[in-house]
This record gives sequence, structure tokens and C-alpha cells, in this order.
Amino acid sequence: MERRIFLGVLGATLLGLAATILLPGGRSADPSPKLPWDIRIAADDSLEVLGLRLGESSLQAARQLFEEEGKVSLFRVGDRGFAVEAFFQQVNLSGLRADIVLALEVPPETLEAFFQRGLRISKAESGASKVTLAPEDLASVAEVPIKQITYLPVAKLDRDLIALRFGEPSERVPEADSPFTHWLYPGRGLDIAFNAQGQAVMQYVPLRDFPKLVEPLRRQSTSGSSPASRANP
Repeated sequence: MERRIFLGVLGATLLGLAATILLPGGRSADPSPKLPWDIRIAADDSLEVLGLRLGESSLQAARQLFEEEGKVSLFRVGDRGFAVEAFFQQVNLSGLRADIVLALEVPPETLEAFFQRGLRISKAESGASKVTLAPEDLASVAEVPIKQITYLPVAKLDRDLIALRFGEPSERVPEADSPFTHWLYPGRGLDIAFNAQGQAVMQYVPLRDFPKLVEPLRRQSTSGSSPASRANP
């Protein structure tokens, strides 16, 4: 009896050790973790997160890192012009799963040409026109730099966990007619939007582009919210 108990305890210990060595999906521990709160700002104010440097790392570099091709589409949003985005579903980085959207830095004149050569137009859930790129255009974006990253974690996040991992924000802005509140980190190029159900969306942009990212949010935020109420929701 004592021997069976000893073997049972030993087996449980070995399983516990294995769990600390292996990450979900059977992957080994990442010697260089790529975590959403590990944001590096260089001397030139360039931003690196999730193993990608905005304005420098290409779509192809992301494909190699994420170990999948992703789905690339061209979007047209009213009179705001075009955007090329690559969507990666259920990416596993350092044991954390998330959907990731990469906005690519494609010149405006090239975007217009992409639209003219597009194979099919459909409507996205957001209401934007979604265009399927021609094969030659799809191939040409592989080496295009990434200008923005949107990270949608699978795990639920509450405000305490966000504060623990990312620190207190410079500003909190409620989203108009929405349950989401935005925590803004201008010195890190980060906007985290989350709701009471634990759903979260993280957007990373170069520091110089951060005012442009939050400008629409400020315009549509509730007119009755004062700076004091934003700091203490």
C-alpha cells in the first residue's frame, strides 16, 4: 500500500514538472517569451512587441513567427480609404492564445491599384467592403512592413489583471454607446479596450501615430465625462 502511494505521488510530481516545462499544445518553453505586455521602445521611438518591430518587420516575418499564413484582405471603409490587413486565428505565442490582426504599410496609390484588380467584393461584419486580392498582389505584400498590431486574447481579462501586467494607464476613456472602456498608454503606443465580461482588444501603434489612433475615440466618448471621471471610472 505504501509503495503504491509513493508511486502515485511520484507520478503526480513528474506530471507537474512536465506541465511547467511544456506549454499548451505540447510546445516547449519559449527561451525568448513574446508576451503582449513586453513592449520595447527603442531610442528612435520604434516599438517592438510579440517579436515584431512596427515599421520594420514584414508580413513574411510574422508568418514565420506565427507558423501560419494568415488570411490577407483589402478593406474599404466609406470615405476613409483602403487598408490591407492579415488575420491570424488562434496564434499560440509563449503559451498564450490570441487572434492577431496585422495592418500593413501599403502606399495609397498601391491600395487603389489593388482595389481595381480585386477578384471579389463582399461585406465584412463591420460594414466595410472586403476585397479578395489578385494572386500577384497577394504575393507582393509578403515583404510589406507591419504598421499596426491588434491582439485579441482568448483568455478573459479583468481590470486587476490588466493593471498588474500593463500598469496603470495614463488615461481611461469610456467608449460611447458601448460597454468597453479604453485604457491608454501613449508612452507605449498601446490602447487596451475591455468590458465587464473580460473581452479585451489591444492595439499597438508607433508612438508618433498614437494621437491619430485615439482621436476618433476622444470625439465619440461621452460628452458628459470629465477628465476626473475618466481617470477614475
